[in-house]
Amino acid sequence: MDINKIQYQLNTQYIGKKILYFERIDSTNNFLKNLEKHNYTDGLVVIAEEQFKGRGRYNRIWYTQPKKNLTFSILLTSQNLNFEITPLPIITASAICIAIENITNIHINTKWPNDLVLNNKKLGGILIETSFDNELLKLIIGIGINVNQTHFDKEIEYTATSLYLETGKEYDRESLLSQILNSLDKMYNKLIYNDYSYYIDDWKKRCNHFGKSITFDYNGKKYKGVALGLSDNGCLIVNSNNQEMKILSGEIIINNEG
Repeated sequence: MDINKIQYQLNTQYIGKKILYFERIDSTNNFLKNLEKHNYTDGLVVIAEEQFKGRGRYNRIWYTQPKKNLTFSILLTSQNLNFEITPLPIITASAICIAIENITNIHINTKWPNDLVLNNKKLGGILIETSFDNELLKLIIGIGINVNQTHFDKEIEYTATSLYLETGKEYDRESLLSQILNSLDKMYNKLIYNDYSYYIDDWKKRCNHFGKSITFDYNGKKYKGVALGLSDNGCLIVNSNNQEMKILSGEIIINNEG
């Protein structure tokens, strides 16, 4: 991957001013979690061609073919972290979808809270992690997008996809990543001032499970309900047994019924 090509196409205030690139690493999120404070740079981007301990949410393994996809993490530091964190997965997903569409002209859907979906299969995901010491010290946004992957392992071959598998075209990863970083920088500038309603509204338009029956976790228990919508700060609004609930975090399964 050509880092100079990526930086040449950037038009950002924070994100991507410094980029670190690894052929192989355990995890880009882990690298930033272990980074010493004196090395913090707001908007630092860490890219890896291959992660041998790549993770999704709940420590699930993230599968990726080397030199085919985009796996990277972004560090946001305390100097700009005076904003609400709750909507971050939602507005990050929206900003990424907008960027992908600008390059590919393909409409991307979303699934709460952090999945990118194409033709009802997972195209990418977001993992957000934080570090506290009486205050929020750093926030890490890990992103994985299946770009030119040609096949998946058996356990996920029917639930995962890539831009290549859906279109038959290979995409320039540097140009795609530059667009994504530019879009995320615009989002970050809005988030700093808690002015992110545009991204909430955009995510709602992309969501593919409003009005559908879902199974979800709430306070350690599993419930069934109907996904009604999204709150202004990114909580999922669900009707379960005629009771309206707001789900702050967790995971949902879209049921075949209804």
